[in-house]
Amino acid sequence: MDLKDQHSSHIISTFLTVSRYIEEMEEIAIKGKSPSGVGQALSPLQAEAWQPVATSLERIRAECERLAENLTPAQLQEHRDQAPLGATLTWLSVMLGRIEEALEELRPEVMERKFGPISDEMRRELAGGAKHTIGALEDAWRALRAATASETEKTRAGRRGGK
Repeated sequence: MDLKDQHSSHIISTFLTVSRYIEEMEEIAIKGKSPSGVGQALSPLQAEAWQPVATSLERIRAECERLAENLTPAQLQEHRDQAPLGATLTWLSVMLGRIEEALEELRPEVMERKFGPISDEMRRELAGGAKHTIGALEDAWRALRAATASETEKTRAGRRGGK
């Protein structure tokens, strides 16, 4: 079957989107995880209530996967193949940067600028928390840089060994 790139991309995108939505539904139903990721914990469903829904969702996911396998096998395989470790390290760096940005919101001066004056007790508590989080954040950055350097060295060594 001759598909245009747009058709193939749309089939893969739909399969991946449906799969992710089903995963999110499982987290909501089984773990009680808020779909926002930051909202109040939800009450998980009892297994007997969730199972019929899960069975139907699995049929949906399986059919979307079947379509992707039959209509766009090469593109589906590309999505199934693991990206190099460097991509993982890049994403971890991005996410750590997001944590760093989020932690900025707890600085007393930021809190006051956005929400008005805070008490001295709150200022001390936030400052103490900042010391802990900044230290842990610096440790995480160091560890991530070390992992990145190690991966870079392994990649270089592999290239030298392959020549």
